[in-house]
Amino acid sequence: MSRSSLLGATALSALLVLPAHATPTTLWELFTIDRVANLGAQWMVTALRGIADVTYAHMDLRPLDGRMVLTGLHVSPYEQPECAITVDRAVVQTAPLDQIAYGAVSMDVMGAEIGRSCFNENDLEEMAHMGLERLVLDRAHLDLDYTFSTGAMTVEVTALSDGIAEVHGVAEFDYFAVNIDTAEPVADLTYAALTVTDRGGWGALSAGIPPQMLAPEVLLPSLVNDLLPRWRDPSAPPTVESVPEPNAPSGDKDQAAPAPVPQPTPTPLANSAEDEAGHAFLESAVGAFARFAAAPGTLRLDIAPEAPVRLTEDMFEEFGAIVLALQPALTRLDDVGSGPMTAEDRVRLAAWVAAWQANGTEPPEIEDALLFARAFLTGRGAPRDPEMAIEILLPYLIDGIPGAVDMALAASDFLQPDFAYRIARQAAAAGNRAAFAQLDRLEERLAVDEVIAIQAADGAPVYAFSGDEPARDLRERAYASLTGLGAPRRYDEAYFYALLALASGDTAAGVIVDEIETMSDRMSEEDAEEWASFLASIRHQVTDQWASALAEQ
Repeated sequence: MSRSSLLGATALSALLVLPAHATPTTLWELFTIDRVANLGAQWMVTALRGIADVTYAHMDLRPLDGRMVLTGLHVSPYEQPECAITVDRAVVQTAPLDQIAYGAVSMDVMGAEIGRSCFNENDLEEMAHMGLERLVLDRAHLDLDYTFSTGAMTVEVTALSDGIAEVHGVAEFDYFAVNIDTAEPVADLTYAALTVTDRGGWGALSAGIPPQMLAPEVLLPSLVNDLLPRWRDPSAPPTVESVPEPNAPSGDKDQAAPAPVPQPTPTPLANSAEDEAGHAFLESAVGAFARFAAAPGTLRLDIAPEAPVRLTEDMFEEFGAIVLALQPALTRLDDVGSGPMTAEDRVRLAAWVAAWQANGTEPPEIEDALLFARAFLTGRGAPRDPEMAIEILLPYLIDGIPGAVDMALAASDFLQPDFAYRIARQAAAAGNRAAFAQLDRLEERLAVDEVIAIQAADGAPVYAFSGDEPARDLRERAYASLTGLGAPRRYDEAYFYALLALASGDTAAGVIVDEIETMSDRMSEEDAEEWASFLASIRHQVTDQWASALAEQ
């Protein structure tokens, strides 16, 4: 054989798959987990074909990893065959089968489109007013985590439709279950946030709205009238019910004229606590919305109650009751630096990055820092680089500038957990409720020794106990250190003063002690041992100071 023919035969053999000898399949191999799971998924799709035309291009199912990938999905209901719903790619991820402490579901959808034939005439008219020819969801993502031992649950949703808006929502529940008798959820809400970023949809939507209707002086009275019908302006003059005049005297001269009827004294109007809370929220929200309407950017609704709130139907019957219980706040994120980057902005950003890489440079002013950092965080206007964004924000994070802190916390998933925890802890100590609501979630991403080390970075605790302190004061100090809202979270100080408060007769401090001691129930075995050693060292110090204080009295 010549050299050329040999090379040709060798190349051809590399491209062809030679048939292997047939190997008989055993009965056991037919019932492997992969085969059973794939067969079940196939039959599930077949069952869906009972109500709609369902086809797909490819399915990849890995049950041991808890992962399924579906591409080229097409769905058309039989009752509306002209309606087509397509998905380019969908990924579903669950917790691995060998993990039994929590349940998790993650779903990622890319390139979803709902055809025009799926909408009625009214919907199409509204879409036309917004300049939409079709409804496309470029990306949607869902994360759900459920802790079996405590019933805690976190739900996070992201949806992006280019040219319309980007929506991100998160809800954290201290406890979540479903009442079998009533089929209603039992939910204790800890924190929730909804962020809406305009991607062009507001310009089309607002085109049909008269500008004066968006003015705060017009919008606020209208919302108050609809949502708070009992609310009255305390500065307005009080209304007094008229008292009927006495009958006119008869012509009898001997009949005395009736005495004048005393008029009631006007009393100031008093609104309920629920109505006052509702009005305060609307007043603040209308201002934020007006700034958004004037310069579209990002609106954020935060719900951060001081303690978990059990959600009930009665709560949602009145707007004021909802606000008082959940304490929502609507803000326009980053009133400076939230708009799209212009060509001049990108030139300035590139010049600053070049100077920073060459020999270091001073941080940009706060307005530019927020603008540049947002570009690196979102990948719009600059390559996506969360580390560079944090580098830009770092001087302002150290100083606790609210705009910088809020931006960093919104990107906490891209940060190292220890750094994100430091930022959130500092902001929560300054009273930032959104940061406070993230502390527990961030602690779950850290080992116990890392949490203790970060809290101890403030310096060694200075324990002070003379024995004369009221037990209530000791408990309040312990509670402040435990929550970390308005004071730095420090578990050593919380445990120290809670034990002393309990020993001084404040039985309510026992709740704090129990909360700290049972934290190990949610930890791994290694972390639980570290936690037990940490608490034991604090108990020794408590006993020493308690005995010394009593001996000196």
